Amino acid sequence: MNAPGLNAKEVEKAVWSCYQENPAEFRGYTLYDLGAYPEPPICHKIIREISKSHETPKTTKPGLGEALLLHKLLPRTDCKECHKPTCLAFALDLVRGKVRLRDCPFLNQPEFAENRQTLSKLLE
Repeated sequence: MNAPGLNAKEVEKAVWSCYQENPAEFRGYTLYDLGAYPEPPICHKIIREISKSHETPKTTKPGLGEALLLHKLLPRTDCKECHKPTCLAFALDLVRGKVRLRDCPFLNQPEFAENRQTLSKLLE
């Protein structure tokens, strides 16, 4: 899994949408630049830099960065009802595909519906 929200094609489409003179649709939003700059776009340079800066260093455990991002959206109760010692351990196993969102009983509660939806999109 790539870092959530850092899919190069998605970022490229978002950047492209933002510099259009006419409204462009992106993920349910209408984006454009009212005063579009007449120079050539730099989105490819941005994508290249984003891709380089988010490469996982070999000294880091695989998936730890992604797990930290997902952890922010979890209930963070460390309840152990998912059979994991902490919500961070649950997030790491989410990244690795060892558990599913439904394994967290708190995410099924109405107050966490928005976070569950965001997590689901990030894990696609």
